[in-house]
This record gives sequence, structure tokens and C-alpha cells, in this order.
Amino acid sequence: MIETVIPAEGTTAISQDILKSSIARFVELAKTIEGKKSSSVSGALKKRVCILPPDFTRFHSRAGEISSILYDLMPLGSESVWSVTDVMPALGTHAPMSKDQVG
Repeated sequence: MIETVIPAEGTTAISQDILKSSIARFVELAKTIEGKKSSSVSGALKKRVCILPPDFTRFHSRAGEISSILYDLMPLGSESVWSVTDVMPALGTHAPMSKDQVG
């Protein structure tokens, strides 16, 4: 079962500790599901992960922080089922907005 993260009453912010623990639970759940597809983790198909954080215009999404946490949880060359092989920042993925679109 996947839990929903709900910020404390009176705030819309999710603390760094809650963010880290939520992502860690997600990664462990995904590893468990993947591990059950084979008799052992060593026999499971290794999953290469490419993290695609957005550019700075999406700073408030905390995607950079999330990407960093994911990288720490799935280190390069890890013996885990999943490991990060690449980090590719998504730069310039959209055309600049006109003044009419912004305002």
C-alpha cells in the first residue's frame, strides 16, 4: 500500500525529512515489486535509471532536491536492481512565453 504525504495543518510545505522518507519508501516498494518478478535480486534484470530534472524555471517543484535524493538511493554501479546511469538536465524544453502569455 502506498501512503499519501499530507503536510502538517496550517502549511503547504513538505519538510525535507518527509520528502526523503517518502521517496525512500517509494524506491523500496519499487525494488520489492521488481525483486518479486525473479527468485532473487541477483537474478532480476538490472534497471538503468536516467534522472531528468527540469531546468531552474521549475525550481519550486523541488525536482532538483528529489533528483539528488533519488541519486543517493540508487547510486551508480549499485548492486541494487535499480541504479542511476545518467543525469540529464532538461534545459530549454519549451519556447519562451510571450508577454501576453505571462501576464
